[in-house]
Amino acid sequence: MKKFSIWIVLAIVAAVLAAGFAGFMLANKGIGLPSAGSGNSGEGSSSSAVIQVPDGPKIKLINSGLPKGLTLDWEGPMEVDDLGNLKLKGILQNSPDQKVVNGSITFLLDGNNVGRYPIYGAINLAPGENHAVRRGLSLFLFSDGNTIKAKVLEAVFTAEIIPALATPIAKTPVLPNSNKIFTKAPANPQTPEEVVAAFAFLSDQKAYSKTEGLYTEKFMKEYGTPENFWGYIAQKSSLTKVEILDTREKPGEADLHVIFYFSNGKSFKSNPTLIKEDGKWKINQ
Repeated sequence: MKKFSIWIVLAIVAAVLAAGFAGFMLANKGIGLPSAGSGNSGEGSSSSAVIQVPDGPKIKLINSGLPKGLTLDWEGPMEVDDLGNLKLKGILQNSPDQKVVNGSITFLLDGNNVGRYPIYGAINLAPGENHAVRRGLSLFLFSDGNTIKAKVLEAVFTAEIIPALATPIAKTPVLPNSNKIFTKAPANPQTPEEVVAAFAFLSDQKAYSKTEGLYTEKFMKEYGTPENFWGYIAQKSSLTKVEILDTREKPGEADLHVIFYFSNGKSFKSNPTLIKEDGKWKINQ
């Protein structure tokens, strides 16, 4: 009986150890656990990311304001270079049952506005369409002069969501102007097209002081100095031509479709909006 009892005890101990080992293996394999970055059913889903600052902290990139049916995933790894510049890459995916109109992303570094995407115009998505988000930000503008100590970069998304089967209210059409091409800065810019061309060529010539009066205070708050703004567009190449594809003007406001051409053979499409201040056209966004 004693030998039999000993064997029973040994069998029970072995069973307990086997069950504990199996539980450990299941836990490490993540059985039954949701994967990181999965969205919830009530809001748009997204993945957070971590940004590494040289000799500094790690900044968490998070999204907010995403409507249901939208996902925004950031591509990593992301690093801030020695000059404090950050290049963001992400994919915005729309669901098949809705349209996205007049969308934009505002970036807040510990609550401070460091930029907007897109720089000009808006994000418009058809049902099921995706969009590549590409934006450069200068973070040292919001440092203590030596290092970046921020903890959170928040991407705040705003847009109008329209069900795919719904018909939006028709707006009164505005006939576009014919194409206009500029190869130098207009001497005395008066029209919206001339203001955009003058701003572009003067910025390209680094005559930033001469661009004063061509943009609003809101433009400066959103995009920083003309030098930083134009540096993002030109990418170290010289401007050769500005083509205005069309202008849609209404009282006090004008929306333009513009292409900037550069000496390296590349071009940059933009949709600036101008407003009238004190009787003069100025770039607003």
